[in-house]
Amino acid sequence: MINKSEITLKPLMDKDIPLFDKWLDKEYINKWFGEKEDWLNEINERNGKYSFLKHFLFKTFHCLL
Repeated sequence: MINKSEITLKPLMDKDIPLFDKWLDKEYINKWFGEKEDWLNEINERNGKYSFLKHFLFKTFHCLL
């Protein structure tokens, strides 16, 4: 039984891009997020053209007691 969970946010780093890329390939994600290349362009330009945006990953941790 799960009776405690925690969600944390962390800034997206270069090392996270391959995971994000794979995530965008999932059919149930793609139908909501649209063109993969648009998202990857935004992520790759996050320190330039899109520096006004902040990108985060979230993680969920579950404690089993």
